Amino acid sequence: MDKYIQVLPIIKLSPSYPNGKILLGNWKYGNYKGRYTGVIEKLAQEASSAHDQFESALENFAKALVPAEIREYVSGVKCHGVLEFDGPPDSLEYVCVASINSLVDIQNHKFTNDYPYHLEWFDINRIPFDKMPADDRIWYPPVIHGKLIRGSFHFGGLEERELKSYELSEVKDLEL
Repeated sequence: MDKYIQVLPIIKLSPSYPNGKILLGNWKYGNYKGRYTGVIEKLAQEASSAHDQFESALENFAKALVPAEIREYVSGVKCHGVLEFDGPPDSLEYVCVASINSLVDIQNHKFTNDYPYHLEWFDINRIPFDKMPADDRIWYPPVIHGKLIRGSFHFGGLEERELKSYELSEVKDLEL
């Protein structure tokens, strides 16, 4: 089973939701072409089977995925979800939030064109769910609220964009 990590860089302007900004990428090519997601990358290998070591390795990898132009503004990274996708192909996705210091000047900030997606900031209460994979509408809100989640989603295949079924639960521990 392939394993991925998705990072949601978020600037929270206040502790209350829905204030703040989220960085999403509009994919230039591949299975997500023309759709927005967080920053996603395939995990090459697992760091360790020990829970604390694996979680720490995931969070370090997540921070490294934050675009270099804003990485210095990351004030913390935390894993918030484990999502299973029933394919084909079957996959597992770890979801992490990278908290971005609100001092970053996003209005005048330019990203390089070195990414497989065009990066854009969105108001948290104006996330373009209609231009995203269908599962994102379901799990983004609890993750943005700081909840820990586990879920499973069935699309019926890589080319099929219609969500057939899902289960999502709030958990006390991700049990990575």
